Amino acid sequence: GHPLVERGVTLTGEGIKKPLNVISRIGVMASELIEYAGGAQEIVERIVFGGPMMGITVPKIDVPTVKGTSGITLLMKSDPLEEFPCIRCGKCATVCPMNLQPFLLNLYGTNRLYDKQVENGLLDCIECGSCSYACPANIELVKNFKLNKKVYRSLKGGAKK
Repeated sequence: GHPLVERGVTLTGEGIKKPLNVISRIGVMASELIEYAGGAQEIVERIVFGGPMMGITVPKIDVPTVKGTSGITLLMKSDPLEEFPCIRCGKCATVCPMNLQPFLLNLYGTNRLYDKQVENGLLDCIECGSCSYACPANIELVKNFKLNKKVYRSLKGGAKK
């Protein structure tokens, strides 16, 4: 029976000087919360609303918090990991909460077989990032799946099946 006017927000990541949890009013700028936590390190590559795996990257620090902002993660610039070819080890499939076969979806996406991807559950992917994290070949599976979903939907005239 009460309006939602404040929310618990976690400030974390290697880019924040003093990680902490705060109760913040909705609409407070992310920059104010980061300053409250001691500020950011010198070179922050990304500011993410949410966690590092499922969060949404925001373009700048002067963005207001919203009712869905549960955390702000500041990520430092890191060297990209070298990507290797998939050997179909199946680690991505064992960690998938939707019981999909990400290695197979990636194979179909690489070959632009979008209908095959959808038949094998591409649109069921919740983009949690578990498969990308578990992949020993450092393949950015979730990034590929997000792109493949957009391509499939644009090819099908924007229809969301």
